Amino acid sequence: MAESQKWAGSVPIHAMENRFQDAELWIAEANDITVGWIAIRGYYIDGLYTHPEFAGLGVGSGLLAFAETVLKERGIETVRLDSSVNAEEFYLHRGYAPTGGPPERGNGIPLAKRIIS
Repeated sequence: MAESQKWAGSVPIHAMENRFQDAELWIAEANDITVGWIAIRGYYIDGLYTHPEFAGLGVGSGLLAFAETVLKERGIETVRLDSSVNAEEFYLHRGYAPTGGPPERGNGIPLAKRIIS
């Protein structure tokens, strides 16, 4: 959690706007409140966030499953992402595995999951 707060505090808003300008951004809402989001770019999960008050309630899992379904319908065989250290277990528990390669977009732990067998 501390790592996420440190990262969030160090990233200017304009940098995040630029990063997601050409990504698909899907929002999860509850009672008109944004509780999470996921960004996808091609075969790549470019970001996944759950508001801390809604952590552990399935928001992140639901968004990830939704994105995987969208990508599977598009014929994507393998989903890739770069995980933060604090999110690695989340992805590993959902079938992602280390790729052993370098991160695709800067920092993080490269993970992948085959969604079409």
